[in-house]
Amino acid sequence: MKKVMHHDYTETGQCNYYIGKVPLSSSMLSMAFPKGSSLVPAFNKWLISLVETGHVTRLMFDLTSNAKACMVRPGKEKKTNTPLVLTLGDLGGVFFLLAGGVLLSILVLLGECLVHHLAKST
Repeated sequence: MKKVMHHDYTETGQCNYYIGKVPLSSSMLSMAFPKGSSLVPAFNKWLISLVETGHVTRLMFDLTSNAKACMVRPGKEKKTNTPLVLTLGDLGGVFFLLAGGVLLSILVLLGECLVHHLAKST
C-alpha cells in the first residue's frame, strides 16, 4: 500500500490514499522454491538476517519515501496550496540591506563631494 501511495503522491502531488493505524494482519517475507529444495535453509537464514539488520525496512522506506507525506489522518495533511503570507519581520533583513546600501551610497556621495571641493579650493 505504501508503494501505491508513493507512486500516487509522486504523480499527483496529493494524498489520495490513507493507511489506518490499526493493523489488520501481518505478512512475512518469503521466497518460493520447489518442494524439498536444498536452498530453503540457506535462504531462510539470509532473509532472517536481512529483516533483523533492518535492510528490508530501509529498502521499503527508500522505495516509498513520498508516502510519508500521506501517513497522517485525512484532513491533517500539510496544505500545499495555501498562500504564503510574509510579515514585516520576515522581510526585515531585506529592508536592513536596503537601508545599509542607501546609507553607504550617501556616505560615498558626500566623500566624493568633499574630495572634489577640497581639490577645487587648492
